[in-house]
Amino acid sequence: MIYAYMAVGFIGFVSAFSEIVSRYRDDPWEAASSRAAFAYIAFNVGISLIAFYLIREVFQYRGADQTLDTARQLVTDVLLAGLSAMAFFRSSIFTARVGDKDVPVGPAAVIDVFREIIDRDVDRVRAMPRATAVSEIMANVSFSRAYVPLTSTCLNLLQNVSVEERTRVEEKVLALSNQVGRNEENKSLELGLILAGTVGFNVLKAAKDTLKDHIASSTSRTQLVKDAVLSLGPEMVMTQLPTTCLALDSNLPDGEQEALASELETLRDQSQDPPIIKAIHAGFLLTHYLGEEVFSSAVSLLGELNVPPTQALPTPDAVDP
Repeated sequence: MIYAYMAVGFIGFVSAFSEIVSRYRDDPWEAASSRAAFAYIAFNVGISLIAFYLIREVFQYRGADQTLDTARQLVTDVLLAGLSAMAFFRSSIFTARVGDKDVPVGPAAVIDVFREIIDRDVDRVRAMPRATAVSEIMANVSFSRAYVPLTSTCLNLLQNVSVEERTRVEEKVLALSNQVGRNEENKSLELGLILAGTVGFNVLKAAKDTLKDHIASSTSRTQLVKDAVLSLGPEMVMTQLPTTCLALDSNLPDGEQEALASELETLRDQSQDPPIIKAIHAGFLLTHYLGEEVFSSAVSLLGELNVPPTQALPTPDAVDP
């Protein structure tokens, strides 16, 4: 009989645990380990055990002598107790409208109280880690550049996002994009929270890393170009840096290479601009065509090697195999 009680308790545990992890998609395991979640799981296990005790010991609907029960009858009682307890405490006699909220009247109200307690407890525990995680991931991300491609990439990285979930996320992101009077940084952080709530922070970070050269904020790109001009000097930015960037990224299409070379040549011929202004414009051209990662790697390479401004690095074609 002890195994029957264990089976009933397991049914109650599974029903409560699955309900909790389905409510917190960004970090379900941490939500399930909260104090309120433990209380909710214990409550569900307890009512399942009580239901089994009532069926077997109190009501005895098969008669007082149940020692001759078959295994099939015992399994039936286990399932009846476990599933009936779940159904009973998730049912309501009727639903009353209180203000702008529908409130169930009946046993389901008990479950709703537990859910609200879990929500508050999990939110308190997860608030600081969520804020830290989204700040790190969405740092230097431009909302106007990111909200369309980042949303699409996050949702497409997961194979099991339902149509309803996708629609709900896209509607939230669209509503956020239509809000006026808010700066880009705040909207970018909220975009990260919206997406992480469905796909989780690991997927959000993977999508951001994939698109980072296309969704970087202008502040990030400006700082990157400024640091390059200050560390290398205007002359090296105009001469060695483009060659080094192209050597690091050999996959740039020929048409874009020609366009970049043409724009850099035009920039060098603009004698009326000071060298530092030309270097800044060249930096923005290189980050636009080749991305921030390639640009940053080339700057670091030239800075570490201390290449003299008059010594140009060879292109890949000029290196003998």
